[in-house]
Amino acid sequence: MSNARTNRKKNLNVYRSLESLEDRRLMTITSWDLVSTSDSAYNEIPSSGPVNNTSYSIRALVEYYNTVYNGEANQPFTIVLGNGTYTLSEVNPSLPDNGWQGRNDNYNYYGDLDINPLKTGAPLIIQGPAGGSAVLTCDITDSEPLDRLIQVYAGSLQLQNIKLKGGLAWDNATGSEATDALGGAVLVNPGGILSLSNCKISSNAASATRSTHYGTAGLNAAGGGIYGCAGSNITLSGSNVFNNNVAIAGKGGIPSTSTGLSGGNAFGAGLSMVADVSEPGPYSTSEQIPSTVLSISAQSGTNTSFIDNMLNSFKSYTSKHNIIDFGGTGGAG
Repeated sequence: MSNARTNRKKNLNVYRSLESLEDRRLMTITSWDLVSTSDSAYNEIPSSGPVNNTSYSIRALVEYYNTVYNGEANQPFTIVLGNGTYTLSEVNPSLPDNGWQGRNDNYNYYGDLDINPLKTGAPLIIQGPAGGSAVLTCDITDSEPLDRLIQVYAGSLQLQNIKLKGGLAWDNATGSEATDALGGAVLVNPGGILSLSNCKISSNAASATRSTHYGTAGLNAAGGGIYGCAGSNITLSGSNVFNNNVAIAGKGGIPSTSTGLSGGNAFGAGLSMVADVSEPGPYSTSEQIPSTVLSISAQSGTNTSFIDNMLNSFKSYTSKHNIIDFGGTGGAG
Protein backbone atom coordinates (compact mmCIF):
# COMPACT_ATOMS: atom_id res chain seq x y z
CA MET A 1 0.00 0.00 0.00
CA SER A 2 1.36 3.39 -1.00
CA ASN A 3 2.02 5.87 1.78
CA ALA A 4 1.94 8.99 -0.35
CA ARG A 5 -0.58 10.49 -2.71
CA THR A 6 2.15 11.07 -5.25
CA ASN A 7 2.53 7.32 -5.62
CA ARG A 8 -1.08 6.70 -6.53
CA LYS A 9 -1.40 4.38 -9.46
CA LYS A 10 -4.69 5.99 -10.49
CA ASN A 11 -3.18 9.27 -11.64
CA LEU A 12 -5.71 11.63 -13.15
CA ASN A 13 -5.08 12.23 -16.84
CA VAL A 14 -5.04 15.64 -18.47
CA TYR A 15 -6.49 15.00 -21.90
CA ARG A 16 -5.05 18.08 -23.61
CA SER A 17 -1.91 20.11 -23.11
CA LEU A 18 -3.90 23.29 -23.81
CA GLU A 19 -7.29 23.86 -22.22
CA SER A 20 -10.24 24.41 -24.52
CA LEU A 21 -12.99 26.86 -23.64
CA GLU A 22 -15.14 23.83 -22.77
CA ASP A 23 -12.51 22.66 -20.27
CA ARG A 24 -12.48 26.05 -18.59
CA ARG A 25 -16.24 25.98 -18.28
CA LEU A 26 -16.14 22.47 -16.83
CA MET A 27 -13.80 23.59 -14.09
CA THR A 28 -16.75 25.45 -12.55
CA ILE A 29 -18.93 22.32 -12.28
CA THR A 30 -19.96 21.66 -8.70
CA SER A 31 -22.26 18.65 -9.23
CA TRP A 32 -22.49 15.59 -11.45
CA ASP A 33 -25.49 13.35 -12.16
CA LEU A 34 -24.16 10.87 -14.75
CA VAL A 35 -23.12 8.16 -12.30
CA SER A 36 -22.51 4.54 -13.20
CA THR A 37 -23.90 1.84 -10.92
CA SER A 38 -20.74 -0.20 -11.52
CA ASP A 39 -17.43 0.42 -9.80
CA SER A 40 -14.11 1.08 -11.48
CA ALA A 41 -10.89 2.46 -10.09
CA TYR A 42 -9.78 3.32 -13.63
CA ASN A 43 -12.79 5.37 -14.69
CA GLU A 44 -10.63 8.48 -14.60
CA ILE A 45 -11.67 12.13 -14.74
CA PRO A 46 -9.41 14.74 -16.37
CA SER A 47 -8.06 17.43 -14.08
CA SER A 48 -10.22 19.95 -15.97
CA GLY A 49 -13.33 18.23 -14.61
CA PRO A 50 -15.95 15.68 -15.66
CA VAL A 51 -16.61 15.56 -19.41
CA ASN A 52 -20.09 16.19 -20.80
CA ASN A 53 -22.23 13.11 -21.51
CA THR A 54 -19.80 10.81 -19.69
CA SER A 55 -20.84 8.47 -16.91
CA TYR A 56 -18.39 7.99 -14.02
CA SER A 57 -18.35 5.62 -11.08
CA ILE A 58 -18.86 6.99 -7.57
CA ARG A 59 -15.26 6.00 -6.84
CA ALA A 60 -13.95 8.09 -9.74
CA LEU A 61 -16.02 11.10 -8.68
CA VAL A 62 -14.83 10.76 -5.07
CA GLU A 63 -11.26 10.58 -6.40
CA TYR A 64 -11.80 13.78 -8.36
CA TYR A 65 -13.16 15.48 -5.22
CA ASN A 66 -10.24 14.18 -3.14
CA THR A 67 -7.39 15.16 -5.42
CA VAL A 68 -8.53 17.84 -7.89
CA TYR A 69 -11.61 19.75 -6.74
CA ASN A 70 -10.78 23.22 -5.39
CA GLY A 71 -14.21 24.14 -4.02
CA GLU A 72 -14.18 27.72 -5.25
CA ALA A 73 -16.22 30.00 -2.94
CA ASN A 74 -16.45 26.98 -0.63
CA GLN A 75 -18.98 25.33 -2.95
CA PRO A 76 -19.59 21.65 -2.14
CA PHE A 77 -19.15 19.01 -4.80
CA THR A 78 -22.35 17.01 -5.26
CA ILE A 79 -22.65 13.49 -6.68
CA VAL A 80 -26.29 13.00 -7.70
CA LEU A 81 -27.50 9.39 -7.79
CA GLY A 82 -30.57 8.01 -9.50
CA ASN A 83 -32.71 5.10 -8.43
CA GLY A 84 -30.67 1.91 -8.43
CA THR A 85 -28.02 -0.07 -6.60
CA TYR A 86 -24.44 1.20 -6.70
CA THR A 87 -22.06 -1.64 -5.88
CA LEU A 88 -18.47 -1.22 -4.67
CA SER A 89 -16.45 -4.08 -6.12
CA GLU A 90 -12.82 -3.01 -6.61
CA VAL A 91 -10.31 -5.43 -5.06
CA ASN A 92 -6.51 -5.52 -4.87
CA PRO A 93 -5.47 -8.28 -7.28
CA SER A 94 -2.02 -8.54 -5.67
CA LEU A 95 -3.47 -9.84 -2.40
CA PRO A 96 -4.53 -13.46 -1.85
CA ASP A 97 -8.19 -14.36 -2.15
CA ASN A 98 -8.78 -14.37 1.61
CA GLY A 99 -11.38 -11.65 2.08
CA TRP A 100 -8.89 -8.83 2.74
CA GLN A 101 -8.43 -7.68 -0.86
CA GLY A 102 -10.60 -4.59 -0.34
CA ARG A 103 -9.70 -3.75 3.25
CA ASN A 104 -5.99 -2.98 3.15
CA ASP A 105 -6.33 0.47 1.59
CA ASN A 106 -7.04 4.04 2.72
CA TYR A 107 -6.48 5.74 -0.64
CA ASN A 108 -9.79 5.04 -2.40
CA TYR A 109 -8.24 2.30 -4.58
CA TYR A 110 -10.21 -0.68 -3.30
CA GLY A 111 -13.07 -1.63 -1.02
CA ASP A 112 -14.72 1.33 0.67
CA LEU A 113 -14.90 4.92 -0.53
CA ASP A 114 -12.24 6.96 1.27
CA ILE A 115 -13.16 10.62 1.73
CA ASN A 116 -10.00 12.71 2.06
CA PRO A 117 -10.05 16.12 0.31
CA LEU A 118 -6.58 17.51 -0.33
CA LYS A 119 -7.41 20.83 -2.03
CA THR A 120 -10.65 22.02 -0.48
CA GLY A 121 -12.49 22.40 2.79
CA ALA A 122 -15.83 22.32 0.95
CA PRO A 123 -18.07 19.34 1.70
CA LEU A 124 -18.79 16.36 -0.51
CA ILE A 125 -22.50 15.62 -0.96
CA ILE A 126 -23.78 12.26 -2.17
CA GLN A 127 -27.45 12.71 -2.90
CA GLY A 128 -30.15 10.27 -3.92
CA PRO A 129 -33.60 11.10 -5.25
CA ALA A 130 -36.15 12.29 -2.68
CA GLY A 131 -38.49 9.42 -1.89
CA GLY A 132 -36.53 7.21 -4.25
CA SER A 133 -34.31 4.20 -3.85
CA ALA A 134 -30.58 4.83 -4.25
CA VAL A 135 -28.62 2.06 -2.54
CA LEU A 136 -24.88 1.95 -1.87
CA THR A 137 -23.62 -1.54 -1.13
CA CYS A 138 -20.59 -3.85 -1.42
CA ASP A 139 -19.88 -6.77 -3.67
CA ILE A 140 -19.67 -10.21 -2.05
CA THR A 141 -16.20 -11.73 -2.07
CA ASP A 142 -15.00 -14.83 -0.26
CA SER A 143 -18.68 -15.34 0.71
CA GLU A 144 -18.79 -12.07 2.70
CA PRO A 145 -19.11 -8.35 1.91
CA LEU A 146 -15.96 -6.77 0.51
CA ASP A 147 -15.53 -4.00 3.13
CA ARG A 148 -17.31 -1.25 5.01
CA LEU A 149 -18.88 1.23 2.61
CA ILE A 150 -17.31 4.59 3.51
CA GLN A 151 -14.47 5.98 5.59
CA VAL A 152 -14.49 9.72 6.27
CA TYR A 153 -10.75 9.97 6.61
CA ALA A 154 -10.93 13.78 6.70
CA GLY A 155 -13.22 16.58 5.58
CA SER A 156 -17.01 16.68 5.50
CA LEU A 157 -19.43 14.22 3.90
CA GLN A 158 -23.16 14.80 3.57
CA LEU A 159 -25.40 11.84 2.67
CA GLN A 160 -28.96 12.59 1.55
CA ASN A 161 -31.73 10.13 0.61
CA ILE A 162 -29.30 7.18 0.49
CA LYS A 163 -29.57 3.62 1.76
CA LEU A 164 -26.30 2.15 3.03
CA LYS A 165 -26.61 -1.63 3.02
CA GLY A 166 -24.42 -4.69 3.35
CA GLY A 167 -21.14 -3.23 4.61
CA LEU A 168 -18.85 -5.33 6.81
CA ALA A 169 -15.96 -4.14 9.02
CA TRP A 170 -13.46 -6.70 10.28
CA ASP A 171 -10.92 -4.11 11.43
CA ASN A 172 -10.37 -0.43 12.31
CA ALA A 173 -9.46 0.54 8.72
CA THR A 174 -5.82 -0.48 9.01
CA GLY A 175 -6.30 -3.80 7.21
CA SER A 176 -5.07 -5.78 10.21
CA GLU A 177 -6.73 -8.77 11.86
CA ALA A 178 -5.33 -7.74 15.24
CA THR A 179 -7.60 -4.71 15.65
CA ASP A 180 -11.13 -4.00 16.83
CA ALA A 181 -13.90 -4.00 14.22
CA LEU A 182 -15.33 -0.49 13.79
CA GLY A 183 -18.04 0.97 11.57
CA GLY A 184 -19.82 -1.59 9.40
CA ALA A 185 -21.25 1.01 7.01
CA VAL A 186 -19.27 4.17 7.85
CA LEU A 187 -16.18 4.92 9.92
CA VAL A 188 -15.58 8.59 10.78
CA ASN A 189 -12.02 9.53 11.76
CA PRO A 190 -11.01 12.17 14.32
CA GLY A 191 -11.88 15.56 12.83
CA GLY A 192 -14.12 13.97 10.19
CA ILE A 193 -17.67 15.28 9.72
CA LEU A 194 -20.64 13.16 8.65
CA SER A 195 -24.17 14.46 8.09
CA LEU A 196 -27.13 12.18 7.35
CA SER A 197 -30.50 13.37 6.07
CA ASN A 198 -33.33 10.95 5.23
CA CYS A 199 -30.99 7.95 5.05
CA LYS A 200 -31.38 4.27 5.88
CA ILE A 201 -28.47 2.41 7.47
CA SER A 202 -29.50 -1.20 7.11
CA SER A 203 -28.01 -4.70 7.47
CA ASN A 204 -24.39 -3.72 8.10
CA ALA A 205 -22.01 -5.36 10.58
CA ALA A 206 -18.90 -4.72 12.63
CA SER A 207 -17.59 -8.19 13.36
CA ALA A 208 -14.46 -9.09 15.30
CA THR A 209 -14.96 -12.83 14.78
CA ARG A 210 -12.72 -13.20 11.73
CA SER A 211 -10.17 -15.09 13.82
CA THR A 212 -9.55 -16.19 17.39
CA HIS A 213 -6.16 -15.09 18.64
CA TYR A 214 -4.49 -17.80 20.64
CA GLY A 215 -3.91 -16.83 24.26
CA THR A 216 -5.54 -13.39 24.04
CA ALA A 217 -8.93 -11.95 24.90
CA GLY A 218 -11.43 -11.40 22.13
CA LEU A 219 -11.40 -8.18 20.13
CA ASN A 220 -14.10 -5.51 20.42
CA ALA A 221 -16.73 -4.53 17.88
CA ALA A 222 -18.47 -1.15 17.75
CA GLY A 223 -20.80 0.68 15.41
CA GLY A 224 -22.45 -2.02 13.33
CA GLY A 225 -23.95 0.82 11.32
CA ILE A 226 -21.74 3.85 11.97
CA TYR A 227 -18.74 4.41 14.23
CA GLY A 228 -17.41 7.85 15.17
CA CYS A 229 -13.88 8.02 16.58
CA ALA A 230 -12.99 10.49 19.32
CA GLY A 231 -13.05 13.95 17.77
CA SER A 232 -15.57 13.10 15.05
CA ASN A 233 -18.75 15.05 14.34
CA ILE A 234 -21.99 13.32 13.29
CA THR A 235 -25.30 15.07 12.56
CA LEU A 236 -28.65 13.33 11.99
CA SER A 237 -31.41 15.44 10.43
CA GLY A 238 -34.61 14.64 8.60
CA SER A 239 -35.85 11.07 9.03
CA ASN A 240 -33.11 8.44 9.37
CA VAL A 241 -33.53 4.76 10.12
CA PHE A 242 -30.91 2.42 11.58
CA ASN A 243 -32.17 -1.15 11.31
CA ASN A 244 -30.82 -4.71 11.36
CA ASN A 245 -27.24 -3.66 12.00
CA VAL A 246 -25.08 -5.79 14.27
CA ALA A 247 -21.89 -5.48 16.31
CA ILE A 248 -20.35 -8.87 17.09
CA ALA A 249 -17.38 -9.04 19.45
CA GLY A 250 -14.58 -11.57 19.07
CA LYS A 251 -14.16 -14.90 20.80
CA GLY A 252 -11.63 -15.24 23.54
CA GLY A 253 -8.50 -17.23 22.81
CA ILE A 254 -7.74 -20.62 24.30
CA PRO A 255 -4.78 -20.73 26.71
CA SER A 256 -3.20 -23.89 28.08
CA THR A 257 -5.73 -24.00 30.93
CA SER A 258 -9.21 -25.40 30.53
CA THR A 259 -10.97 -22.04 30.84
CA GLY A 260 -11.13 -19.82 27.77
CA LEU A 261 -10.23 -16.14 27.91
CA SER A 262 -12.83 -13.38 27.89
CA GLY A 263 -14.62 -12.43 24.75
CA GLY A 264 -14.52 -8.89 23.42
CA ASN A 265 -17.00 -6.11 24.10
CA ALA A 266 -19.74 -5.04 21.70
CA PHE A 267 -20.95 -1.44 21.55
CA GLY A 268 -23.56 0.47 19.57
CA ALA A 269 -25.09 -1.93 17.07
CA GLY A 270 -26.64 0.93 15.13
CA LEU A 271 -24.42 3.89 16.03
CA SER A 272 -21.41 4.20 18.32
CA MET A 273 -19.26 7.21 19.18
CA VAL A 274 -16.52 7.75 21.73
CA ALA A 275 -15.34 10.90 23.46
CA ASP A 276 -12.20 9.47 25.07
CA VAL A 277 -9.11 8.64 23.00
CA SER A 278 -8.42 5.70 25.30
CA GLU A 279 -11.51 3.96 23.92
CA PRO A 280 -11.23 1.72 20.82
CA GLY A 281 -10.16 3.67 17.77
CA PRO A 282 -7.47 3.53 15.09
CA TYR A 283 -5.94 6.96 15.39
CA SER A 284 -5.31 7.82 19.03
CA THR A 285 -2.82 10.66 19.27
CA SER A 286 -1.16 12.90 21.83
CA GLU A 287 -2.18 15.94 19.77
CA GLN A 288 -5.20 18.05 20.70
CA ILE A 289 -8.33 16.27 19.49
CA PRO A 290 -11.53 18.27 18.87
CA SER A 291 -14.65 17.50 20.83
CA THR A 292 -16.77 14.54 19.79
CA VAL A 293 -20.17 15.82 18.67
CA LEU A 294 -23.42 13.95 18.00
CA SER A 295 -26.35 16.15 16.90
CA ILE A 296 -29.83 14.72 16.40
CA SER A 297 -32.44 17.11 15.03
CA ALA A 298 -35.54 17.54 17.16
CA GLN A 299 -37.42 19.72 14.70
CA SER A 300 -41.03 18.95 13.91
CA GLY A 301 -41.38 16.25 11.27
CA THR A 302 -37.96 14.73 11.87
CA ASN A 303 -37.43 11.26 13.22
CA THR A 304 -34.38 9.07 13.76
CA SER A 305 -35.27 5.46 14.54
CA PHE A 306 -33.19 2.52 15.76
CA ILE A 307 -34.97 -0.75 14.96
CA ASP A 308 -33.84 -4.37 15.43
CA ASN A 309 -30.13 -3.62 15.79
CA MET A 310 -28.27 -6.30 17.73
CA LEU A 311 -25.28 -6.67 20.00
CA ASN A 312 -23.69 -10.09 20.39
CA SER A 313 -20.53 -11.21 22.08
CA PHE A 314 -18.98 -14.39 23.39
CA LYS A 315 -18.09 -14.73 27.04
CA SER A 316 -15.33 -17.27 26.58
CA TYR A 317 -14.27 -20.52 25.00
CA THR A 318 -13.53 -23.81 26.68
CA SER A 319 -10.52 -25.84 25.68
CA LYS A 320 -12.88 -27.89 23.50
CA HIS A 321 -13.89 -24.81 21.52
CA ASN A 322 -17.47 -24.88 22.78
CA ILE A 323 -19.23 -21.61 23.37
CA ILE A 324 -20.31 -21.61 27.00
CA ASP A 325 -22.14 -18.31 27.28
CA PHE A 326 -23.37 -15.25 25.47
CA GLY A 327 -23.33 -11.79 26.99
CA GLY A 328 -23.89 -8.16 26.23
CA THR A 329 -20.32 -7.26 27.12
CA GLY A 330 -18.43 -10.45 26.45
CA GLY A 331 -16.13 -10.91 29.39
CA ALA A 332 -18.76 -9.84 31.89
CA GLY A 333 -21.26 -12.29 30.45
